[in-house]
Amino acid sequence: MKKFFSFENVALIGVTYNSAGLADHFALTAKLFRHVWIVDNASLDNTVSEFHRVIPHAKIMALSENTGFGPANNRGFEASLSHCGRALFLNPDCQIDEASVDRLLRAMNSDASVAIASPVVFSTVTHGANLKFRDYTLGYGNAQVMSQEYSSELSSVMAEACLDGACFAVDSRQFRIIGAFDENIFMYSEEDDISLRLSRHGLKKVTVRDAHAHHIGGASSGASLGLNLRKKYHHRWSVIYMTHKYYLGARQSFLLSAKTIITFPLAVMIYGITFNKKHLIKWLAWFLAACDGLFVTKVFRKLL
Repeated sequence: MKKFFSFENVALIGVTYNSAGLADHFALTAKLFRHVWIVDNASLDNTVSEFHRVIPHAKIMALSENTGFGPANNRGFEASLSHCGRALFLNPDCQIDEASVDRLLRAMNSDASVAIASPVVFSTVTHGANLKFRDYTLGYGNAQVMSQEYSSELSSVMAEACLDGACFAVDSRQFRIIGAFDENIFMYSEEDDISLRLSRHGLKKVTVRDAHAHHIGGASSGASLGLNLRKKYHHRWSVIYMTHKYYLGARQSFLLSAKTIITFPLAVMIYGITFNKKHLIKWLAWFLAACDGLFVTKVFRKLL
């Protein structure tokens, strides 16, 4: 008799924020897993009740504040350790089928040094997948990123393909050894940070060509002016933080922040004259992130 759940020793971990409309979408993958943790980042809609309705066996952790993508994933990951030896991190706007999950697990089983296995992530809009490749042994500042469209002629297991944070599986013991998600990163750059730490520990990540996930993209938290500003802020702040952590340290991140602040008035003038709202929001967010980066504060981060 077939088991009700396909994966008994693998935790499914998802982070939600105003994601009520994606509950049914996420449930199609969640039904494969006995152990499901959903960490909600203080949603303002009925995300928690909707996910509980469609995935009644899930353990839902409703946080009192929005802690960010990585920190929330860590809450679910830590909770899963006493139950599961593997974990699959999955965005609520992403789906993966049973066969593809099985291929990820097989990739880790075949090589004890593989700590992370990820699928090729296809866009549900373009129906294509653009893979990026980077040699992380060269470090953060020196490694060039190469892009390539998905093809069946690619290697079956790709060691230098960049991790896609929308969906990836981990060996829980090894992922804990490298420190899981860096909680200083609210969102963005998590994939680079994890990949660099894996390299430092002599562990591997692989992308499995025949394992496929499908990602709506940008749908997990809706859209608003405030959210757009927050995303642009955190994208820039993460670049400043990663520059400090991996590249040339405090001096280089200071120069990056200072350059942004100095350029800000000119950018506002140019994009104000041309009524380019998109770039005005971006530069305002960059300016706020640079202020926090320059003065080593989190003033604007807390406000946003």
